[in-house]
Amino acid sequence: MAVEAIDNCGQQYEAEHPDEIIERRQYGIDGLHSLSSSPPPLPLPFLRRPRLGSRLFVRGCTKRFFKALLGELGSWIGATRLRSAELLRSLVVYCEEHLTMDFHGTLPLLVRAVERATRDEEDRRRAGGGGGGGGGGGGGDKEDDSPLLTVLQETLTLIGA
Repeated sequence: MAVEAIDNCGQQYEAEHPDEIIERRQYGIDGLHSLSSSPPPLPLPFLRRPRLGSRLFVRGCTKRFFKALLGELGSWIGATRLRSAELLRSLVVYCEEHLTMDFHGTLPLLVRAVERATRDEEDRRRAGGGGGGGGGGGGGDKEDDSPLLTVLQETLTLIGA
């Protein structure tokens, strides 16, 4: 549903900025992935590469919240970390190589998020919580770490890291 809404915004962006769209298409800017022989498959809910207007629309908005999103990857709440990683994965699909402008600050935070999720998953396994539901305390947040690792790995694969 959200992908459809962004697609509609992209369609409107293309209607409002026809010169930019034509120029980018003519010069091959934001064209097909010609540098890599086969780009990684897109994660769900993406069935295909988003339209150019959608990618430009999302890129224009991403700068406003990207650093806060990266900060949330280190949240002490597992569900927040997972949702942040899922949003980051979607942003990688929309922003593509344009997300690497500040990658020197992004990569260390991604590495820390993967390290923390890995450590938390190992702690959970050692404690005997191989997937069984949670006793009291903070164990509920650690149930999210295995899906979190999967999302972070998918994100790194999309980035090409």
